[in-house]
Amino acid sequence: MSSNQILLFLAAILLASCTKELVTENHPEFVGSWLHHTKESHDRKLYIFADGTGYLAWIGPYFDESKTRKWFLANDKLFFGKHRINAKPDANYIMHIDVYPTVSNHDFIYDLDTVSTGETYMILDGHAFVKQ
Repeated sequence: MSSNQILLFLAAILLASCTKELVTENHPEFVGSWLHHTKESHDRKLYIFADGTGYLAWIGPYFDESKTRKWFLANDKLFFGKHRINAKPDANYIMHIDVYPTVSNHDFIYDLDTVSTGETYMILDGHAFVKQ
């Protein structure tokens, strides 16, 4: 193999390993609206639609929404959009998936969120999001 072929092969491997998939392609369980209580009067909501798009909302004394973007998944991380451009300072546009969406088999309190038996929840960056 020539050095150009080796470089091309390595570039192809690197590109393939960095590929993000649209979250709904292989994980339809993410579709829905997800609520996380951040403080007593503050909430954060994630909206993920069947086509893989969605948005973020901050609810509290003020209300704000992000633009609609695509949700991606790679290496146990949930990405809101492919790039972090003009991100709000308090917005996590890349969240580590600690627990994938699952149905709770018992009641429990996780930080400020209560998850009841039969509810679907996921844990992102150590925070529970309950499906609404």
